[in-house]
Amino acid sequence: KSVHGRPAYFRLHGISGASYRYSHADFAQLAQTLHMTGEAYCMFNNVAMYDDARRFVEFLQRAEME
Repeated sequence: KSVHGRPAYFRLHGISGASYRYSHADFAQLAQTLHMTGEAYCMFNNVAMYDDARRFVEFLQRAEME
């Protein structure tokens, strides 16, 4: 759930804790949530935050091409 009103703000700590690495399925679910929410910010706040954020951007870019 968003931790703020508009624009929505999602702080992603890791589903099972800070060492969690987000999967392709997680990205698909997050993308759907963002699509329904409208304007939003996402902050990955887990150990793999940089890598997960980069992979999520790549996931979104590939989805736009389809």
